[in-house]
Amino acid sequence: MINRIDIKIYNYYGKGSICYINIKIFEECVNIVWGELSYMYEKIAIKLTRGISKHTNRTDIELTKIKFGIEVLIINISKFLLIITISYFLKIIPLTLILFISFGLIRRSAFGLHAKNSIVCTIISTSYFIGGAYISIYYPLEMKIMVLIFLIQIGLFMKYAPSDTESRPLVGKKLRSKLKRDTIVTVLILLAIALIVNNGTISMLITLGATMECISILPITYKILKRRYNNYEQYK
Repeated sequence: MINRIDIKIYNYYGKGSICYINIKIFEECVNIVWGELSYMYEKIAIKLTRGISKHTNRTDIELTKIKFGIEVLIINISKFLLIITISYFLKIIPLTLILFISFGLIRRSAFGLHAKNSIVCTIISTSYFIGGAYISIYYPLEMKIMVLIFLIQIGLFMKYAPSDTESRPLVGKKLRSKLKRDTIVTVLILLAIALIVNNGTISMLITLGATMECISILPITYKILKRRYNNYEQYK
């Protein structure tokens, strides 16, 4: 059993330092911190929801939805701040932002799979955005390869986007058609930007952002993670 991981972390300038991680202690710390944060997020959401209920005429179901929405918003802001903070200390904020924006622009219309809980989502997101920024530094992408990858992804987005989840089914053929069009337009715009900028590092960042989102909408990804696909069909 592995009890410790030794990681050498490099910043943008290529200087490295060794980081030792005790897995068991790290896991316990993460659970404790996340438990405290979740409790704090819930308290903030409850207070804000109570404030809304005093000034509006909402049903209990509507207030529950509002509370859930506030919690999700707070959690997402916290994830973003965590990623930006780590990027700041590693001096890779511009790279992380390009990757984050590329992914987010496509995801707003393509949707896709979500992690089953926030802590897993936070770990995956942080690892991907920070790791992706480093990959772009050391492995810039050639234009020809980038165009080929994007052409493949455009085909996949045309076939599978948007992909919904059990908690957020995308009901309605018109809605799904509009989201598909928006997705393709966004991907083409990102491809055009990458071609105009003509920078291997930026090309890699934009491609990684699109790739992460593309993976999250594929039926094979849903199948591997044992999640239900095409959830809108349950509402026909």
